[in-house]
Amino acid sequence: EALAALGQEQQVPLMRLGRVGGDRLVLGAALDVAVDDLRQAYEEGLPLALGEQIAAPTTGASSPS
Repeated sequence: EALAALGQEQQVPLMRLGRVGGDRLVLGAALDVAVDDLRQAYEEGLPLALGEQIAAPTTGASSPS
């Protein structure tokens, strides 16, 4: 609401593109993605594109002996 008021005050048109709720990013009917998938793409995308190997995430559980 504050951003909409500021945009109106400054005569800058605003349009809501989507919303984030819970663990998903939803942009109308065009996009519905898990936030965890977006985080992984952000953190690993460039290294993967550059051919770097990404270490598998650790779960903290010890492997059986």
